[in-house]
Amino acid sequence: MAQKKNLLPTGKKKRSASPAAKRPPGSEEVEVTSTPGTPELLGASPTSNSSDFQLMAEQMEKLALTMMPSSPYGASDDGEAATFEFRRFLSSDGGRVSYWHDVPLHAPGGGFHAVIEIPRMTKSKMEICTSEACSPIKQDIKKGKLRDYNMPIKWNYGALPQTWEQPEHVWQGLEGHKGDNDPVDIVDLSPTPVECGTVIRFKPLAALAMIDEGEVDWKIVGINLADASAAEINSLAELEAKMPGEVDAVREWFTWYKAINPAGERIEGSEPNVFEFGGKPLDTEATLKIVTEGHSCWHALVSRRCQAGKLKLA
Repeated sequence: MAQKKNLLPTGKKKRSASPAAKRPPGSEEVEVTSTPGTPELLGASPTSNSSDFQLMAEQMEKLALTMMPSSPYGASDDGEAATFEFRRFLSSDGGRVSYWHDVPLHAPGGGFHAVIEIPRMTKSKMEICTSEACSPIKQDIKKGKLRDYNMPIKWNYGALPQTWEQPEHVWQGLEGHKGDNDPVDIVDLSPTPVECGTVIRFKPLAALAMIDEGEVDWKIVGINLADASAAEINSLAELEAKMPGEVDAVREWFTWYKAINPAGERIEGSEPNVFEFGGKPLDTEATLKIVTEGHSCWHALVSRRCQAGKLKLA
């Protein structure tokens, strides 16, 4: 039986070599570590209160999400959490709508909407399901099992609605790599936990060009506009000044998260991900162009100017 929730606040994923790539404006070479920074990756909790962390872990295990303030959107669940059947649907005006297609990319008052799929300091690999009607959020499945990260992700993680990394699209400097056929991913550096399925207003500040099994998988790094520090950060330079090392930490986490086990040991047969442009983040201007390109690809998809394959357009 569907359980209705009102989740959403008001408006307001030895390093292998990669072929050389042409760098777009705003990128330079940067050294990426060749071994995992285990203490940083596994000791990732930003809080010193272990009991708080344990509580968050238990909530993640059960997906027992707290209620959020009222907003134009709500959510309802089908199935039990941590099962193959679980789905979280977005609702508006009493009916189900699509997380991917119906939430506008551009947010009122500035910034962009973003859908948080995985709350910070949790491990369940939740994602927008683009192959099902209304694109609900569900837990990813790998090798017949519900997928969890080997270590908690340090940040709120999600996707930009109305964007698409089209397989046939050619990104400048990433020629030869196909898009991963998903919405563009975001990493929210705000320390505020955000529940799975929440729609936030998001400020993009940097972009990391991750190549995952040969496919382009952009990571747009930015901040929740509800965060008190968001007004003071408007560029990559300001981000690095206010949050030194955070963008590098994002790159390192996504480099190694599939290649080391919970003990921080290399997993045999699993290679770390690769980041193009020398691992250097693109600046804010270049990042906004990436978002715009992703939105244009999505528009071509829903306008049926390209093949949808198994993707659902409503």
